[in-house]
Amino acid sequence: MKSRLVLIVVMIIFAPTLRAADGPKPRRERTLNDILWVWGIPEGNGEADLGKGRMLATTDPAKFAQADPQSKALILGVRNVLMAGDGLPNDLKRADELSSGVARLKRIGWELGPDNGEGPPFVYTEKLAILKTLKTRYPQIEAISIDDMLTAQRQKGLRPEHISTLRRELQASVPGVKMWGIVYTLNLNDPALHEFLQYIDIINLWTWQAEQIPDLDRNFATAEKLAGGRPIVLGLYMYDYSGKGRRMPRALMELQCEKALALAKQGRIEGIVFLAITNDTDTIVWTRDWIRKVGGEPVGLGQRSAR
Repeated sequence: MKSRLVLIVVMIIFAPTLRAADGPKPRRERTLNDILWVWGIPEGNGEADLGKGRMLATTDPAKFAQADPQSKALILGVRNVLMAGDGLPNDLKRADELSSGVARLKRIGWELGPDNGEGPPFVYTEKLAILKTLKTRYPQIEAISIDDMLTAQRQKGLRPEHISTLRRELQASVPGVKMWGIVYTLNLNDPALHEFLQYIDIINLWTWQAEQIPDLDRNFATAEKLAGGRPIVLGLYMYDYSGKGRRMPRALMELQCEKALALAKQGRIEGIVFLAITNDTDTIVWTRDWIRKVGGEPVGLGQRSAR
């Protein structure tokens, strides 16, 4: 009888602890590090400083442009990668090899072009089949990206109905993988923008020229209104490609990072992507150090419930 009473007392004392252990664990607070991405180039195509063919496995910031996607992530200290450049290959073996190179990263996105590389026709059947297989091997693949949607691809004939068909086929073959659509600030006044956006899950917004960075808040607010509740991922160039073709001025690099951090803390963006395909050691090192300094800061939850 005495031993039974002791057991009852012990159970009463430890019951709250046992219930807490059995119950759901509290979610870890989301930090800036969780939403940082790097624009990776799986294979060099000769553009800018990329060279041709296989990229380098390196930790040298001076060779950032030639670094393979995993090395770019390592150099900056980020956990997520967008596999861009020429995007997902048509060959499953090569696509698997390139995906395995970033398998240790937390989240992966693949740029997706038409089966024939450029279009028209804007048909994605073969690449969606490859993506479906890759998803079974690399469950951290969570996105495809449509680059130059309203610029170069549109000039070649890409229309909203092509995006609509792609999204429908994507949902049928690889459910859960979201479609990013790249939008530049110069597209924000384009009358056709709404037609394209209605089929996009997540907007990837880029400031077209470095001199427009001081206007980022205003341009972002415009994009927010056009987004219709869709999440926005903010792209940050580390080189002034479409402006003066120059190294990113330090003051502007700092300004866009500060603005991006503020938007993240407000929960108004779902991610930040860093892009450089031109070597500029000072900017890469500064960005790396900035990430080390602020990467652990908490950020808002944003519009995580994409359609």
